[in-house]
Amino acid sequence: MPYFNQTTDKLNSKYSDNSNKLDSELKLKTQDDVTKLLGNRKIKEIKFLKWKDAKPPKEDNPNIDGNRKVWKVTADYVGGIDFDSGRCKSNAKLTQVLDAETGDNLMLEVRCPKGSFESSHPKPTAEELRILENSR
Repeated sequence: MPYFNQTTDKLNSKYSDNSNKLDSELKLKTQDDVTKLLGNRKIKEIKFLKWKDAKPPKEDNPNIDGNRKVWKVTADYVGGIDFDSGRCKSNAKLTQVLDAETGDNLMLEVRCPKGSFESSHPKPTAEELRILENSR
């Protein structure tokens, strides 16, 4: 039977506990470091937290230790924002969590008000809609 060491396995996660690291050892030490990395955005708030306090309540990622130091950034895009699956035409709210040690993006969420989302996928034709309707 293989020996399972929970402590060792936890240390091997990609983003292990770095809460004992000095802030001077981190890539993103200050809010200014974060804003330089993100560029020109309408940043509303920047918080220096641990992953367990920054992540959404139901988010569970075994590759990120709960004590990992991160920056949580919230920004408003009144004029909208483009992303992979489409565009939020106005009043987009972005939440992003960046790893303080590496600068890696750990989480990105875009919220778009109802009626403001525009898909980059073409609208289905009348024939495609009829086929969809008949397949139900």
